[in-house]
Amino acid sequence: MPSFKPIYGWGWFQSPGTTSVAVPEPFSVLVQTASETEIVGVIDQPHEYSGFNVRLGIRSIEPSGAKHWNVCLSTDAQGQITGFAESL
Repeated sequence: MPSFKPIYGWGWFQSPGTTSVAVPEPFSVLVQTASETEIVGVIDQPHEYSGFNVRLGIRSIEPSGAKHWNVCLSTDAQGQITGFAESL
């Protein structure tokens, strides 16, 4: 199960609108589909966003192999939360 450490990047925001939210704690993903450039799944428990759908798209890969991701969390009840993370 892949794990990710959210980073500030350009900030974390909840939509609709541009409401700023705190950078989440690290999380693990129960993967539904994955490729070299995208991971789709659900945030695992325990986490403040457990049960949220998550889509991670590759943002950059460092020469060391470290991967950085664009993150989109979503639920029907709370809309979308977007931000950035790095692979752990």
